Amino acid sequence: MSAPTVALLFDFDGTVYTGDLPYHSYARHICEHLDSAAATELIGRMREFLEERSPDRRRAFPLTLQSAEDGYQAIGNLAAAAGVPAPARTAAYHRSREDLALNAFALDPAQGLPELLADLDGRARVVVATNAPATGVREVLESIGLLPHVDLVITDADKPRSMPGILDTLLQQIDGPADRLIAVGDRWTADLADAAARGCRTAFVDRFHSGTGNPSWRGEMLASMIGRLRDVIDVVPGP
Repeated sequence: MSAPTVALLFDFDGTVYTGDLPYHSYARHICEHLDSAAATELIGRMREFLEERSPDRRRAFPLTLQSAEDGYQAIGNLAAAAGVPAPARTAAYHRSREDLALNAFALDPAQGLPELLADLDGRARVVVATNAPATGVREVLESIGLLPHVDLVITDADKPRSMPGILDTLLQQIDGPADRLIAVGDRWTADLADAAARGCRTAFVDRFHSGTGNPSWRGEMLASMIGRLRDVIDVVPGP
């Protein structure tokens, strides 16, 4: 069998599926450690972080939210500011991942992604690499129809520290120029910066309008960039 000519490296949370169920679950478990008033405040702030789209209004957020790159970080920062100790935050996070595994059916794939991966027909090496633990990852990938098209799932990935090694392996597997590797994620430093530095293409799911980095493409949702990924892949010769 011929080697693939393109590599796609995806992050997981905030990238390949849509829906905030994991964030709400994490917040719910965090709130078990807070009194009613503090819990109400945290939930309100979380919703504001997830739902506000205006860059100007986001710049008025408290620093605990301005420094967050995704919902998990936002909730964790709010919880720490409210006095929830680190062990309790960690336990709440792992309980949210158990909830994710049980409720994978409630999530949807990024629009157009299953069709894109199905159409690649062996031309691409597809990897999902996430810092999240294994719990819930395969369950979600299977539920949203991506698992049959994914060649490798890496959990507890320790990005960005592990990114050079992951990129090296993928570039060796496709044995082609760096721009035939496309990294897709929602955090610039962890998911994309190393790939961009090597000349790979990058698609930044910048849901919260951070403006960080210099990706090849930037969009609020992956769905808005699927066409550009397809255009690039379609001009690469097959194996």
